[in-house]
Amino acid sequence: MKDLRLFNEALLGKWLWRFLNEKGNLWREVVAIKYGTTNFGWYPSRSNGSYGCSLWRYISEGWESFFRHFSFEVGDGTTISFWHNQWNQEGLLIDLFPSLFALAQDREASVVDYREQGTGSSVWRPIFVRDSFADNDTLVRFFSKLSETNPDGWVYI
Repeated sequence: MKDLRLFNEALLGKWLWRFLNEKGNLWREVVAIKYGTTNFGWYPSRSNGSYGCSLWRYISEGWESFFRHFSFEVGDGTTISFWHNQWNQEGLLIDLFPSLFALAQDREASVVDYREQGTGSSVWRPIFVRDSFADNDTLVRFFSKLSETNPDGWVYI
């Protein structure tokens, strides 16, 4: 006998997966218009309406546990959140460096917003609201983690 709760979570996760991957489909556009999206259009917004029973509201409740199990391919970096999407191997930068996220000037920045392309090389340039940090070790680990990230294959515009 199947574990129906686990089976149901898998089916709901499939709808979230389809929401991420079927950006041109009519059903996805209808859901995005009706309920909205966040984070560069990747995440479905939660239904805030108090009327009736919303199927999409029920599906989107599983988003928090679902999205941590996949990562993003950076591409040109314009549609990937620097802090909120998993684009490196270690995890979300908001979880790895919460104290630096609290000091970030733009908490909704894309990956390309913090990347400066020069002649033949690129450099990470996150902007924080102040220059002094209580824990310099955290800052060193942060830039070390960024330097480990391989931007080969990124397309800069």
